[in-house]
Amino acid sequence: MNKKKSPLALAMFKSKHQPTALSHERPFERIPIAKLYEQYERIQLESGKSEKAARETRFCVALLQEVTGATYLDEIDYECALNFKRALSVYPKNRKRIPELANTEGFEAIYLGFELGKETLSTARCLKIIQGNSSFMEFGVKMSQVNQNVFSKLMTKREVVSNRRHSFDDDHLNLIYNMDEYLEHRYLHPYYYWVPLMLRFTGTRLNEVCGLFATDIVHIDSIPCIVINEGMEGQRIKNNNSVRLIPIHSELIRLGFMDFVESRCGGRLFPELPLVNGYYSHNASKWFARRRSQLGLGKGLDCYSFRHRFITELRENDTSFPTIMSIAGHVTSTEEKRLGDWYKSPTHQAYSHSLHPSVTQLHTAQASTKAPLSTQ
Repeated sequence: MNKKKSPLALAMFKSKHQPTALSHERPFERIPIAKLYEQYERIQLESGKSEKAARETRFCVALLQEVTGATYLDEIDYECALNFKRALSVYPKNRKRIPELANTEGFEAIYLGFELGKETLSTARCLKIIQGNSSFMEFGVKMSQVNQNVFSKLMTKREVVSNRRHSFDDDHLNLIYNMDEYLEHRYLHPYYYWVPLMLRFTGTRLNEVCGLFATDIVHIDSIPCIVINEGMEGQRIKNNNSVRLIPIHSELIRLGFMDFVESRCGGRLFPELPLVNGYYSHNASKWFARRRSQLGLGKGLDCYSFRHRFITELRENDTSFPTIMSIAGHVTSTEEKRLGDWYKSPTHQAYSHSLHPSVTQLHTAQASTKAPLSTQ
C-alpha cells in the first residue's frame, strides 16, 4: 500500500538539499571560499543569527581572502593562519574610510597605512576577525573542504586584556549626569535621558533597554520589575542566560520612570529608535559615542561601562554568582562552568527556579549607590 507523502517530504525529495546517505554520497567537490560562505551564511541566518552578525562574519572572511589571496580553504595552512594574524595587527583601521587607502588592499594597504602613520586594528578587533574565520573554517571541516580548523585557539582573550572595556568611575558618572540637558531636562528624545539612567541602575545591555515595551514593566508581589526577554517583535537577547527579571531601582522610581512607562500606553518605551540590522540599539550607540567624545571620555569607555560598573559593585558586595546572573544575566567563564554544571544537574532541573525579585532587589539597590546623581 502506497503512503501519501507530505508536501514537505515531496519538496525535500525534489530539492538539491535532500539528505543523502554516505553510501550514496556525490563525488567530492572543491568549493571556492565565496560559494562556500554563501552556504554558511544561509545556514547561520536560518538558525536565527542576526543580519548584523552575518555581515560581521562576511567581513572577516573577505579580509582573509584579501590578505592571503586564497581561493579555497585548503590553501590556508597553519603557517598561513599565523601570518594572517600577524598581518591583522598592522592592518589599518577603517581602511575604506581613509581616502588615501580606499583603493588599496592587502599588504599594499598595510605598507601605505604604515607610511602614513594610520591607526591599526585593535587587539580586540583582531580577535573577533580570527574568531569569525575560525567559525567559518569549522564549517569548512564539516563540509569536507579541510581536515582541520587552523584558526582554532590561534588567538585568545588573554591577548586582549590591555584593550578591554573599562568601568565608569565616580568622576565619569558625574560628568555624564551633570550635563545641562540632564539638569534642565532638555533633550531631543526621551532615550537621551532614560537610557543612561537605566543602564546605570539595572546593569542591562544597551539593546535590551532600547527594545523594551511598556508591557515589559511588571509588578511581582508589588515589586516593580523589568522583564528582559525576546517576546516582542524585534527584541533580541544575547543568550539563554540573558532572560531575567530585574527589580527597578528606587532612584529610577524617584526620577519618574514609572510615570514615563505609563505614558507609553503599552507600546515601546523608545519608539524613536528604529530597528537597524536587527538591533534597536544602533542609533543610541552612535548618539552615546558622540556624547562620550563631547565629554572627553577616553578609549574603552562606552555604554557597556555602565554594566561593567554595576557588575563590579555586585561583586564588591559579595553577591553570589547565581544572584549576579539573575540580575545581570552574566557570569565569568569559571563561574559559568560551575553554574552550567549545576543547571544541567537533575536536582536543579527538578527543584530550582529563578530567584524571586524580593531576593535580588536588595542587591540591585546596593550595587548602584556609590555615585549619587544630581538629577532632579
